[in-house]
Amino acid sequence: MAEIKNLFVKSKMNKDLDARLLTNGEYRDAQNVSVSKSEGADVGAVENILGNIELIDFETIVTNAVTAKYTALGFTISTDAINYKNLEVIGQIPNLENNSVVVFLTDWTDTSNDKLSNFPGNIMVTNDRGINNLRYAGPGCFICYYSFQTGASSILAGGSYLNFSKSHPPMLGLDYLEDFLYFTDNRNQPRKINVSTALAQSYTSNAPYYGSEDDISVCKFAPYESIGFIDAGNNSTLISRTEEFLPSNVVMGNSVAVGAGGSTLKLKGDNLGTPVLLNIGVDIAVGGKISVPSLDVEYTITNISIDNVTNTTDVSISPATFGVAIPEDAIVTASRVNPYYQSAFGGDPDLLKEEFPRYSYRFRYDDGEYSLMA
Repeated sequence: MAEIKNLFVKSKMNKDLDARLLTNGEYRDAQNVSVSKSEGADVGAVENILGNIELIDFETIVTNAVTAKYTALGFTISTDAINYKNLEVIGQIPNLENNSVVVFLTDWTDTSNDKLSNFPGNIMVTNDRGINNLRYAGPGCFICYYSFQTGASSILAGGSYLNFSKSHPPMLGLDYLEDFLYFTDNRNQPRKINVSTALAQSYTSNAPYYGSEDDISVCKFAPYESIGFIDAGNNSTLISRTEEFLPSNVVMGNSVAVGAGGSTLKLKGDNLGTPVLLNIGVDIAVGGKISVPSLDVEYTITNISIDNVTNTTDVSISPATFGVAIPEDAIVTASRVNPYYQSAFGGDPDLLKEEFPRYSYRFRYDDGEYSLMA
């Protein structure tokens, strides 16, 4: 077939005339070309550039992954129960260091008036004669990864908890900080994922690393209770003359069993069946604090009684006064009386003369980050 060559000396695109009427030096349309904007002699020159080719089909990858996931869970999948033909990219960010890209996909749209009030629905399952029939796998909300260098792809996270919506493209605030990818869509709170960790435990693995909002939120759970020190003997190592009771250090699980007699309180024991012994007057005493979480109350111990009948509750808190006994299924926390407590203690004037001691703690997460201080 003959090849037609033309020198576009006019560098003019003419879409007004019919293609048959174009004069030499003009062109009607162009693909895969770039017009040079240099200041040299070749300014305005038209050059060929590489065209676009399809590298990956995330729709197929996501559909296959979700199908395999629910099949492994024993679901019978209905026709079109897993249908992600309307997935759209609402955000993407390349990583030039390792020649890869992360894309954010969803097929769900929030149709509420403010585009914020609705949330993606959950899966729909019917049970037919003991067979879980998957009718709807839920909306498509996925964070996917593709490496241009190796051609490998992965689903870093997926699920309705991502709460992506087509009403909020494009994804804002995308930024890489080492292995951490931070993002927000002006719909959800700021989030982050560790790309390397997500690749190692991806959505398709048996134990995905990311599976809830708590996993991806920038605002991590942090300690909120003050620090306490307990030695191996369940004794407080802090000497305080201002605290009437020592930190709670004895937790009695399950129900309380009958003691051996006298002043010994015997619990049912731990998971290995080993009995736990508490001495009345030492580990638990009149004047101490005792809390019953199942009743959401805390009392000062004013009376301790021993019931010699087997397998009955043998500690009560003055039923005549409070009208309640510790239930057998309660988790009981006891606090010892502080032997150093002085009700009229006026403080040590030299305590902070040389130093200002401070004690606190924080969490170290498995991705190497640290929480706020308690």
